Parts: sequence; C-alpha cells; structure tokens
Amino acid sequence: MSSIRRHTGRTRLVLALAIVALALPLSALAVSTKGPTTVTYQFPYFGVTTDVKTVQTALNKRLAAQGIAVNLQPVPFAAWDEKMKLQFAAGGKCDVVFTAPWTNNYYQLVQNGSLLPLDGLLESVGAPTYKVLSPTTWNAARVNGKIYGVINQQIFVKQWGVNPRKDVAAKYGISEKTVKRFSDLTPIFARMKADGLTPIFADDKLDGQLYRDEQAGFDPILSADGIGYVDVGRADKKLRIFDPLRTQQFRRLAELAYQWKQAGYYDAEFKPHADAIAAAQNNRYGVFFHLAGIPGGGAKAGGNLGFSPGWTDGIAIGKPFLTTGGITATMNGICRSSEHPSESMKFLNALNTDPTAFRILSYGVEGKHYTFVNKKLGLIKIPESSPWNPNTAWMFGDTFKGYAIDKSDIGTGPKVAKINADAPGSVALGFVPNLDSIKNEIAQVSAARAQCVLPLTKGLVDPAKGIDNCIGQVNAAGEEKILSEIQSQINAWAKKG
Repeated sequence: MSSIRRHTGRTRLVLALAIVALALPLSALAVSTKGPTTVTYQFPYFGVTTDVKTVQTALNKRLAAQGIAVNLQPVPFAAWDEKMKLQFAAGGKCDVVFTAPWTNNYYQLVQNGSLLPLDGLLESVGAPTYKVLSPTTWNAARVNGKIYGVINQQIFVKQWGVNPRKDVAAKYGISEKTVKRFSDLTPIFARMKADGLTPIFADDKLDGQLYRDEQAGFDPILSADGIGYVDVGRADKKLRIFDPLRTQQFRRLAELAYQWKQAGYYDAEFKPHADAIAAAQNNRYGVFFHLAGIPGGGAKAGGNLGFSPGWTDGIAIGKPFLTTGGITATMNGICRSSEHPSESMKFLNALNTDPTAFRILSYGVEGKHYTFVNKKLGLIKIPESSPWNPNTAWMFGDTFKGYAIDKSDIGTGPKVAKINADAPGSVALGFVPNLDSIKNEIAQVSAARAQCVLPLTKGLVDPAKGIDNCIGQVNAAGEEKILSEIQSQINAWAKKG
C-alpha cells in the first residue's frame, strides 16, 4: 500500500507541474531560445546609407558570437545635431551615439547628464578597447575625472591647411615650396578664376572657413561651430586664457577671407551642403580647407566630404601639436538611458578591436558595396553607385584597422601613429573645464557667435567693423564671465600638477 501511495503522489505532482506549464505564457517557456541583445547605434553620415539592411545583417552575423546585435540608425549630417538635441531633450531611449566637441556636443551631453560614465565598463567589459590607447590619451576624454566617450584611434593632431585637387596642384604649381602661408594662394586663385574654376569649396554650414585655432598656434579649450572662444597658446606656460576673436592672427585671416570673397574666389552664394558636395564631385572647386599634411589625409578628407578620389594630402599651415580637443574629436558614447550598457560596450569593443566588424560597418559587403583593387595591400574601390558608402569610418572606431581607398592611403597607419607620438603636447593637454557654473553664459555666447564669428571666417563680413561688432555681441552674452571662470580653473589645475 505504501508503494501505491508513493506512485500516486508522484503522479499528482507531475500532473500539477503540467497544468502550471500550460498556464504559463509562451514567452516564459522560451527562455532557452532567447536571441542576441540588440543595441542601437546612431551616427551622422555624409555619403550613402540606403542599404542598411544588408550591412546590418552582415555585421550582426559577425557580432552573434558575443550575444549582441545592432540596429543601425544613420542620420544625414545636416539634420544630425538638431535631431540629437531634440532626442535628448525629450528623454528618448538610446544606446550608442557618436559624439564630439564639435557636433552632438560631448561636453554639453556630459553636463546635461545624457551620457553614462564609462570608467567601470572600460575596466571590465571594455578592457580590450581600453588597451588600444595609452592612459594619457584616455585622460583627454575625462570630465570631472570620469570618461564618458570611447575615443576613436585616428590622427590626433589637428594640422589644418589647404588641400588642392591633384590636377589643380599640378597645373597651378601648388606645393609646400610655393605655399608657406594662406596669402600665397591669392595669385594662384586669380589664375583659377580666370580659367573658369571656382577656387574654394565652401557650403552654407561649416565648410570653407579659413581660420582654425591650431594653425594659429592656439589650443581651443571651448569651441563653437569649430572655432575656439576660450583658447590658450600651445606653449604658454603661464596658461593665459583668451578669445582668439581679439587676436591679430584671427583679424589677418578674416581680412584675407573677405578679400577672397570680394574677388569671387568663393561662390557668390554658399550652397547647401549636399549641393556643394555635388558641385565638388563635378570638379567645380580647386581646393578645400581641412586637415592637411597627413599621410593619406587628402583621400580621407575628400572621402569624408563626399568627394571622389583625386585630392592631395595638402599643405599644412602651422606646426602640429596635441590638444585635448584633437584627441576627443571623434568618439562614441553610451546613453545614460541605455538599458543595455554592457552590450553597448561589447559593440564598441568590436569596432575598436575586430577589423572585420569595423570594415563591414565602414565599407559594407565585398562584391556588393566595394571590390578589392589589391587584397594583399588592403586597397579597395567603392563605386559611385554603391548603396553603402557613409564616408564616416573615422566616426566608428580604430581607423588603423580600415582599408585603403586610395593608393596614397596604403600603409599610412604606422606613419600617422608616429605623427601622434612625435607631436608635442599643448600646455593644457588633459585640462577639461567644469561648465556647471557658466552653462547659461555658454549657451548665450554660442548662439551669439553662431551669428557673427563664422561669417567672418568665410569672408561674408568686412572685419573692419564686423570684428568689433562681434566682440560687443559676445561680451553682452556673458563671455567675460566664461573667460574669468576658465582662467581660475586652469590655474587651479596647473597647481595640482
């Protein structure tokens, strides 16, 4: 009898468990078949991203072994900044986003609490990514002692100058021997115009500005629209803070830009970015102003702007040096609102340590989006009809793991790494100000400068009156308080050693 009772009790238990199982939702029974965790990645692009599905599928196949997948969300560059401002203001969910001091402003996002501190993740899940760069380099991304962005390895020095097309350089004799300063281009531009060529590429946004802080020997601590307004001399051991708008270096280049605009060396009216790119692809312009003197830099810069190949590495104006802003020029952050921070860091690991993952995102799928010109040398060709050519590999991760898109780009990684290693550091390298007490003034000054500084750098305003008018506007917006506060902070930073 005891044995019958035991079997009967066991039978009742099995039946009870079966009934409970039938009552559970299907999702509760499917735990063992759960797929990878999907994270979103939002980034701006300059080129073509119509074939997201194919690239995403190939990338997710590569990521599957890590238990993650990605939902790519490219945004046209012209709409990028505004879209991200609205998204963060609305408290929208996100995972990984491109950020930099010059767009989707890194420091503003940190100040607003929109980005997640990454120190803990970089020590654990992100250790492979952290090892890619030196601790000194990572210090450049610190704000109030914490890292909020994963730095993309690339050229860190911002060596600005002039980039001519190869055929234009040959025809008009543009070289390091003939161009030592921007004013040397004036007679060359006159010949270009006489031949029916518009000398300078520019659009109605940031492209085409002549003045750049680093080429003047200034380290921009705070910038608006790519131009510093709280600067320090790169070798000034006294760390004196100033606005370059008030310097002779800025005035000279503003006067030159105005002279060039009056002479017709720029378009009569600046085109929207996409239209200016289309005109450049049709060989309308002779030169553009960008990073210069960097091995393979002409091809990269031209590609980033959407130009077809055929640009020189350019002629640098000024000497290279390392700045905090140069090191943090392209980064990816993890949103504080992310529900998958560990998985987001795994995705960033892939972009910074796995060449295959980086190349899929940057160039797409072989045979569909690009072909090899020389596989051994890593030289590829991207046809103009390619449905995936975002021209933003430098936004994604370790650029030294990319392919060459021009012969001049072959083997440039070690050369660029040497430039980074040999360049002297600014006296303010690693200094990042705390903006909490001046955030209102920063917003007001940034708005004022957007109206009056950029036009001066592109020749739209006569600097004889425009500079003084602009100084008055930024002063009224509260710039003196910003300069005073940053001076106090950098003095305290220097005392700490």
